[in-house]
Amino acid sequence: MQRIVAGIDTIKQHLEAIKQTPEAYRPPCCPHCGLKILWQHGHYERKADRRAGQGSLNPVPICRYCCPGCRRTCSRLPACIEPLV
Repeated sequence: MQRIVAGIDTIKQHLEAIKQTPEAYRPPCCPHCGLKILWQHGHYERKADRRAGQGSLNPVPICRYCCPGCRRTCSRLPACIEPLV
């Protein structure tokens, strides 16, 4: 599953997309069991920029989705936030 939502290149775009089109973040299927029905399950907060002194837009909300099949949660990140390695 592609965990990055393309086309959202700035934190400002991400915050606007969360308000207007949160469905853009819905994964096409559960990465754990493959079920294609995911329920929005709130959000969690994540640091957008881990560099020192860049905390003005931290933390940002990330939509979370729950799979009714395996009961695990998953999410997708905007392109402006790099996943943890």
